[in-house]
Amino acid sequence: MKSLLSVFLITLCVEATAQTDTTTIYLPHKQLDSTIKNLAPIPGKAIVYILRPDIHGALLKYRFDVDTFMMGWLGIRSYLYTILDPGVHVFKAIMESDLKLTSTLEAGKIYFMQLDVRLSFRHPSPWFTLYKEEDARKDLRKCSLSKYNSYPDFPRVKLRMFEP
Repeated sequence: MKSLLSVFLITLCVEATAQTDTTTIYLPHKQLDSTIKNLAPIPGKAIVYILRPDIHGALLKYRFDVDTFMMGWLGIRSYLYTILDPGVHVFKAIMESDLKLTSTLEAGKIYFMQLDVRLSFRHPSPWFTLYKEEDARKDLRKCSLSKYNSYPDFPRVKLRMFEP
């Protein structure tokens, strides 16, 4: 009975994945991280990286939202990324105190933002800093892709960190 049920579930999963219109490629985390760090500008889209290269507030993870979409959780020495349509977008870091940054993105450009956690007597507070690309690339090398990154679709291909 158990084997029949497991065969049924496997068949159901295979059929469900076969009906999707995108190809799923499973990459090891290091390879996925390397691929995302080296994305080229995409015509008609803006790429946004949010980095947290330092170790201030090491025990804290910040949730990031862009518009109404949750980008993911950002810990120390990690980064999140997303690919957006051009236009005005609201980035929000959520913890005990929220921080919003409204930015107008242009197509074909790559943007880098840094989350800086400043410790005060009451509670830690997040700050956004826009990076120059050469400084950001140096810090990006020190960081790894957050395992909580929620960006759903890479252009035409879904990338996943682990094999099924």
